[in-house]
Amino acid sequence: MTDLLKLINERHSVRRYKKIPIEAEKIEVIGQYIDTLRRESGLDIRFCENAKAALGGLLLKFIGWTAPPPAYIAFAGEKSPEVEEKCGYYGEKLVLFLQSIGLNTCWVGMFSKTGVKKEIKDNGIITIAVGYGETNGKPHRSKAVEKITDVHNGVNWFKAGIDCALKAPTAVNQQKFFITLENGEPIIKPTGSGPFTFVDLGIVRYHFEVGSGKKCKLAFKSDETL
Repeated sequence: MTDLLKLINERHSVRRYKKIPIEAEKIEVIGQYIDTLRRESGLDIRFCENAKAALGGLLLKFIGWTAPPPAYIAFAGEKSPEVEEKCGYYGEKLVLFLQSIGLNTCWVGMFSKTGVKKEIKDNGIITIAVGYGETNGKPHRSKAVEKITDVHNGVNWFKAGIDCALKAPTAVNQQKFFITLENGEPIIKPTGSGPFTFVDLGIVRYHFEVGSGKKCKLAFKSDETL
């Protein structure tokens, strides 16, 4: 747990990468870890060494990058809130694993669907850029705690989970989530909608579980109770 917390504190989004290929030994280890995540999640996950087709061309201007990363990881499947949330949850597991072996990453929602189709049959849902960053990135701004929870005198494990959740990367750093307690159990809910709302919820849920050491339930609607 301590190692994961350290990785969460150290990992930041990186958008500029050195033109250094990822070593074959690391690619093999990444492949083995992806196999484990596939079995756990049932998701279609692929490591792709050539990112130009998916993250190159005109997309670079929209993303704000000068060059594509050395590699990327694609998550694909039938689009649904449940599948998208899984992509976020297991994708963030993978992001922290990549951080642990010295690689930088960035979640990328804007990609060429045609380019991803060359690597994976299902519809692409989200991608993660991977490589050696020119820098290690920097922390993102976070909302105030009272904006994301109504539990202000909670037990230590809940506070630790909230602290970790605020460090989770989300689309455009909007942090559209709310975490509360229902019958003593933590539950995360969306507070807005967007193309990556449920991916974000998965990422945040994983962070909360790492910080708190507790399983967190998920509501797909802001007014849903479990």
